[in-house]
Amino acid sequence: MKRSKLLLLVCCLVVFSLLLPSLSKVHAEDKGEPAIDPLITITGPESFPNIQKGTEGKFEYKLPKIIGYEDIEVKGTVKFFPIDSKVLKVDEAGNYKALSTGHELLGYSFEVSEETVKEVKEKYGKDLAILEPAYAFDIYVVDDKNISEIKLTDDSFVDELKLEQGKVYQFEMDDSVSGIKMQRNVSFESSNNDYLYKNSDPKLFSARRSGNVELTCKISLADGEYERLKKLYPNVKDIEKEAVKTVKVKIVPSKERAEVLRLYNPNSGEHFYTVSFDERDSLVAAGWKDEGLGWYAPTSGNPVYRVYNPNAGDHHFTMSEAEVNNLVKEGWKNEGLAFYSVKADNYPSCNIYREYNPNALAGAHNFTTSEEEDKNLEKAGWKCEGVAFRGTYAGSVNDMMEIYLDW
Repeated sequence: MKRSKLLLLVCCLVVFSLLLPSLSKVHAEDKGEPAIDPLITITGPESFPNIQKGTEGKFEYKLPKIIGYEDIEVKGTVKFFPIDSKVLKVDEAGNYKALSTGHELLGYSFEVSEETVKEVKEKYGKDLAILEPAYAFDIYVVDDKNISEIKLTDDSFVDELKLEQGKVYQFEMDDSVSGIKMQRNVSFESSNNDYLYKNSDPKLFSARRSGNVELTCKISLADGEYERLKKLYPNVKDIEKEAVKTVKVKIVPSKERAEVLRLYNPNSGEHFYTVSFDERDSLVAAGWKDEGLGWYAPTSGNPVYRVYNPNAGDHHFTMSEAEVNNLVKEGWKNEGLAFYSVKADNYPSCNIYREYNPNALAGAHNFTTSEEEDKNLEKAGWKCEGVAFRGTYAGSVNDMMEIYLDW
């Protein structure tokens, strides 16, 4: 009897061991579509992303985790590079020296280790892939002269506040109300950190992108201050214990780089690109869809021309003067310079791909920094025409590192 029970136990163990791989696979699939915790975490000095002029240090980083697959430690190699080495000198390991004040784009690339790829394959039977592995962060090299101080009063919250993209601002609140001095606790918040970024110093804000945001100021009187003021000024009615004030902020474009804005016409199917915010606003008012930032373009380099087909209502963008001349002969209108492309000898940069729809009467061309969009349009019947021109880099300051399991 004991022998038969032992034999049964052995058989069960054998069957379980055979089922274990499939059970593990089911468990992996039950986790659902995996995603990565966005962004490599970059750290620097305490004031990051503001760096004092003349200082030296090293950028450290933490690699992301695969959401739902946290048991796998992502390993890989990160290499840093500056976009404009006149402002910030950086080597591949992340050692930097802040040379001069200004706005800098800190670029980095990421390569997943073979060890991580192998572990994912062995554990889950899936291939690990990485999309668009080069990204950039905004860095501001500052000194006392480079930080613009803005002192707000109660009247400041009536008018719009204008800031310049790429600059750092320190906000202060006047300690007087109706001529009465008072001790107040003040804090500031931005409605959108992608545009107006709040730094580790709570009064310092970096104007990252041009556009419209709001700055909120929360004010509270210090302990015992309300009672003190009421005794001194019993007839003053506008003494408040707490107050919240908001000012509209307009961040105007930087002179150092241009934002190429992308719009879509749902009626014609055309995508349109412009560096003019006024033109963007006019088109949105006319029914176009604002698709946000397409890419950043340099303020000098190889010119990209814009031509217009008055018959189809279609626009086209090209660096080729010969192509412009041929289209003009066919009845297109030359609208001149649209923006600039990065010169071929300047690295790093991002590619802007061009696709052509042979079936479309209008909106026949599309331009994108996304390889994925380029490939998807090809699958949908578009013709991929390769790299049309190049920008300084694609997307916003919160560009994400995407690692995923290719299902």
